[in-house]
Amino acid sequence: MARRKSEQFATNEVDMGNIAKALGHPARIKIVSLLLGQGEMNCKQIVAELPLSQSTVSQHLAELKQAGVIHGRGFRTSMLYSLEKETLKSLHGMLGDMLFPKTKQPVQASLF
Repeated sequence: MARRKSEQFATNEVDMGNIAKALGHPARIKIVSLLLGQGEMNCKQIVAELPLSQSTVSQHLAELKQAGVIHGRGFRTSMLYSLEKETLKSLHGMLGDMLFPKTKQPVQASLF
């Protein structure tokens, strides 16, 4: 039986790849930025801030939700979206560890 390629990587690497893929579109970056500033927004409020149709924004929200970047909660007749802060903290930590690995000896910065 064939193994999926993602099974050959550590769970945190697969998770970071899924999140990065979800953030790989300018509209989704803008949605995350809006939610960072506003806290919670419904789809109509997000649509008002983007040059996209409601159905397109809904598809982007679904992508972000599936990746665990945002979550929604029902409020009256609509859904309020907000950031999944634990996912973003985890991504922040993984990126920090990858880009700035902890070393035992201080590293002196050098341009050349």
